[in-house]
Amino acid sequence: MTILSELPGKEIVEVMASPAKDDPKVQQVRETVLQVYLSGGIHHVEQPVALDHANSSIDESPWMEKDGELIAAEQCLLAWGRRDPLSLFNLLHPAFINVSSRFRTAIFLSTFLMAQSITAQSLLQTPLLDALLISAQIDTSTTLFYVELAIFLTILSGAPLVLIDRNLDIYAILLRAIGLDDSEHLPASEEIKLSRPSSPTPDESSATLLSPLSPSTQSDSPDVSRLPSRRSTIDMRDLSDWQKLDKAFGLPLPPASVQPISLLSYLYSLLPCSTLEFMRDPASFFRAHGMKQSRDGKEWEVVYDKREFASRCVPLARLIVLHPDMLSTDASTEFSEANKKRIGKLQPSEIVASVTLIRAPAPPKPWSVVSAPTLMNPTPSEPLPEFTPSGEFIASLGEARSDPYVEPNRDYVGSVVPDSYLQMVKTGTELRIQRGDEGQMKRTGISKGVSELAFLRRSVLLLRNELSLEVYLKNMITAHNQQLHRDSVFRAGQESEMQSLHNKYKSLQNRISSLQRERDELKLTIATTQANQKAKNDRFNSNVTKARAKVDELEKVISPLRNELQQVCEERDRLRRDLADEKNRCFEINNKLIEAEPKIRTITGYEAQIEKLTALEKNSQAVYKQRELQNVVIESMKQEVLQRDDLIRVGEKEINRLRSDLVEQERAFSAEISRMKQSHRIDTTLSSPSSPSLPSKSESYPPSVALGLRVETLEIQLQAKDEKIESLNLALRETEVEFERLMTRLGSIESSIEDQKLGVIEIESEATTPVG
Repeated sequence: MTILSELPGKEIVEVMASPAKDDPKVQQVRETVLQVYLSGGIHHVEQPVALDHANSSIDESPWMEKDGELIAAEQCLLAWGRRDPLSLFNLLHPAFINVSSRFRTAIFLSTFLMAQSITAQSLLQTPLLDALLISAQIDTSTTLFYVELAIFLTILSGAPLVLIDRNLDIYAILLRAIGLDDSEHLPASEEIKLSRPSSPTPDESSATLLSPLSPSTQSDSPDVSRLPSRRSTIDMRDLSDWQKLDKAFGLPLPPASVQPISLLSYLYSLLPCSTLEFMRDPASFFRAHGMKQSRDGKEWEVVYDKREFASRCVPLARLIVLHPDMLSTDASTEFSEANKKRIGKLQPSEIVASVTLIRAPAPPKPWSVVSAPTLMNPTPSEPLPEFTPSGEFIASLGEARSDPYVEPNRDYVGSVVPDSYLQMVKTGTELRIQRGDEGQMKRTGISKGVSELAFLRRSVLLLRNELSLEVYLKNMITAHNQQLHRDSVFRAGQESEMQSLHNKYKSLQNRISSLQRERDELKLTIATTQANQKAKNDRFNSNVTKARAKVDELEKVISPLRNELQQVCEERDRLRRDLADEKNRCFEINNKLIEAEPKIRTITGYEAQIEKLTALEKNSQAVYKQRELQNVVIESMKQEVLQRDDLIRVGEKEINRLRSDLVEQERAFSAEISRMKQSHRIDTTLSSPSSPSLPSKSESYPPSVALGLRVETLEIQLQAKDEKIESLNLALRETEVEFERLMTRLGSIESSIEDQKLGVIEIESEATTPVG
């Protein structure tokens, strides 16, 4: 039981396509599916097949048909590759490096790329491409080489940039393909190994595909132009551990789709100048671009014969036509960045179509043996071992094929496989009757049949690969034809659109003519309007000049008024500040009077008593003094009105002094009353009230009389202070009246200034109004 039988195919594909690449379970499932595919189905057809006994049926061999697990594994790998081609290529790389699974990996890769050509771009990012290039240049298996050649044709159509990046390796593969072409036209039992006349070693002869006859036939051109180095990305140090896949027998003729002309057509279609330079002299071409030796470490003179290569290139050159880019480009510009971008933008269908267009029609090439004694030095191939039921070796396939009774030179037309290999097996069996006894004949016939069947299966495998490539090319050409049809439909739509645009252009042109006439009329109207406007502007400018002169005159009148207004404003602000200060002082006086109200009430009580005492002592002298005091106060008030600032300061000082005197008098009065109450010596005797004048200071009065006089004096002083306060209030009112008068005058000045401004604005508006 394997994982393919335990899980459904969809679940396996989902597990393989899991994004968790570092998960060991996912990696194990991928490796298991690949191992099932590589271990099952058809084994490498070039390996010997052993039968258990002589009567064993060939159809029962383990490599006859694909089993269910192989089909399931292949389907899982294909489905996973469509989702994640990069991971698939990375998984196939170690399998391809392994020589035992290299052939199966190449078969699967060919199938996958032909089914999914768009994934060829992902192959450029993996080391699998370098491994394919190494195998195609070093491995000696012709079957694997032609499978890899089909892979490269698919890669060149899907990812043509590989030709720019690894052009030297591609040209080396083309050199090997041209060397294999027509060089193995012997029967399948004979191995074609071309070598130098000096009998090289067996290892060298098995690895070398083509070699010159003598060193004298190879002449390097001394004046080879050195071009910029285009070395391959393959590291030569990595080839030491490469295991070659040796071939057991050759292919009579390569399939039609993978002949050298196919690869040559691709290279010539993309890089025509470099391809012609390669065909003229491959050794000089490789050396000029930095590739001194082949990938297996041999000189180019050992790899191919210059004269024979030229003779084989002539018929190939007749199969292609002149490339149109030959007239505009050269070999040095084909590897520029601009050309690289152009090639990278090509679609696979466009590449296949261009390859088809440069191919000239050619008659079919017969499937026959070409005699080339000057080139080929055929040697028998390495024997293909077979086992009898007793386990002994029998004659090799090469020895059986070299029998003179077999017709090795039978011709077959085209690239078609011979009609019946079974008939060949029967013929070989009948011919062996004449060579020995019946047992030997039977063993030889069985060995011959198995070998022929192996060769037949190998041919079928290559033909299937050829069919897949042909289907792929057909699909690409069909896609290109569809694109051409879409382009033709698009061009038809463009032509109809161009016709409508042409009609629209005519109508627009007529409209432009009418608009031009209207434009000329408008120009004439604009010129007349401009002349009238110029005259109006002249009149307007003269009016503006006059208005400006008037404005200047008004400005001269307004300037002193503005200065006066500024002075009045300053005076107004100063008066406002003074008035605020006076109001504050009055407010403080009122507060202090309110605070002294209890004392005043006490004094009022005393005044009632004083009135009784002073009623009889009023005389004219007191009245006269009082009048004089009033006149002095009035005179001082007049002076204070004239000098407002001095009045405020003097008033403050006087009020403070009066307050202090009032306090002192109140204190003295209170002390006097207290003293009088304590002595109880108040005399109730009063002087006669008819006396009009006060006694002199030298006269002595009783205490009561003296107290009455003093109280009267205090009342007079209080009355004088009240009058003074009233005078101060009167002065404040007069100051307010004066302030109002000044404000009225200020308002009149401002109104006159506003009237003057309005007059100036009216003059300016009249000056700016154009004359109709």
